[in-house]
Amino acid sequence: MTSAPPRNPAPADYSGPANATRAQSRIFSAFAALVQSTRYDEIRVSDLIDAADVGRSTFYDHFRDKDDVLRQSVKAPLAPMADAAIGIGDAERLTLTMRHFWERRALARVILSQPTRDVVAAALFELITESAAGNESARSTLEVIATTRAHGLIAFLAGWVAGRPALSPEDAARAVLAACPPTDFVGGRSPR
Repeated sequence: MTSAPPRNPAPADYSGPANATRAQSRIFSAFAALVQSTRYDEIRVSDLIDAADVGRSTFYDHFRDKDDVLRQSVKAPLAPMADAAIGIGDAERLTLTMRHFWERRALARVILSQPTRDVVAAALFELITESAAGNESARSTLEVIATTRAHGLIAFLAGWVAGRPALSPEDAARAVLAACPPTDFVGGRSPR
């Protein structure tokens, strides 16, 4: 019998990818706090600017809008899932990703619900389709695979952070890898 993931405290904020600038980190952190306390469609860019204590021009130097903040904030954690979606996933990296989402499950539940779920799925779709660069003859087929796998994996992730199914991060990673057979679109590419 598989047990539920361990009950670790969920970090209250998220400062974005490791390569984020200080201003971007402040915006990512402000976004994570706001999205947990305010309905997404009620958050304005001015709210993000105020909460992050950055200037308007600084915000727009890094982001187009609040959807862009969300897209950029999830791309790094979703990269191992994108690799898994095209059949080149690394179990260890994917387990770390699953643990990342589990430890931040309060935030994950919010961003994996509508209306933000579609933005997150679009970010995963973008990561998956990046693997098709230079393979234009197969692009439309890859886009079908990327769409179905992105939405399917985000649905799985949303259910998993809500405790359905009750799997450890390791078992959740194995389930994702098993659900995504290799595709012919990646050549000899290695996981990110």
